[in-house]
Amino acid sequence: MANQIGDEGAQYFANALQINKTLTTVNLAINIIGDEGAQHLADALQINKTVTTINLRFNEIGYDAKKQLRQICEKNIGLEINLDVDDDKVEDEGEDEHEHVDEDEDEHVDKDEDEHVNEDDY
Repeated sequence: MANQIGDEGAQYFANALQINKTLTTVNLAINIIGDEGAQHLADALQINKTVTTINLRFNEIGYDAKKQLRQICEKNIGLEINLDVDDDKVEDEGEDEHEHVDEDEDEHVDKDEDEHVNEDDY
């Protein structure tokens, strides 16, 4: 069961992430985080270079906040953000919904060869 920290809890967590030097994987799935909370997390992830994976699936993150998270990933190529488009409130703008943002945990981008590789291939 999730903690349902919402936007306020995400803000507190984002404040902690700004000074974090040890956490590498963060799971905030199913926490009713909306655009405001996602904005706080995005701001923190611009500062934090330790986190490599953050799971934000099954929240209430809209299109603009997801777009900003994708932009963070473009700047920090070591960061993977997991989002779930089907369960988040997002308008279909016809854009590719993942650059470095993964929406399918079974697939990742091999950055050396820039091609999709299934985990089953390993």
